[in-house]
Amino acid sequence: MKKMIQRFRAHEDGFTLVELLVVIAILGVLAGIAVFTLSGSTTKAKSAACKTDVATVESAAAAYNAENGAFPSAAQIVSGGYMKAVPADVTYTQATGTAVCAP
Repeated sequence: MKKMIQRFRAHEDGFTLVELLVVIAILGVLAGIAVFTLSGSTTKAKSAACKTDVATVESAAAAYNAENGAFPSAAQIVSGGYMKAVPADVTYTQATGTAVCAP
């Protein structure tokens, strides 16, 4: 019985070229899908981070306004200790105390 199994397996040395090409093609398709899916998440993450920065700046401006009775400039937000720095992706308007994401 052992000899019979060895005789059948004598010609099975490994994978055929076709099998390897099919596996490589499948991996290529899966990699393409993953790259396409993840490429949009960078834009969403930047947008979410900017919205969070806007909320932080407006919150710091409101805190300054509550203590001093007027909206601060961007420099006063930092010098007053309300923030370490105003984020570069945010445009702050002193007159209204609002902030928006910079283009």
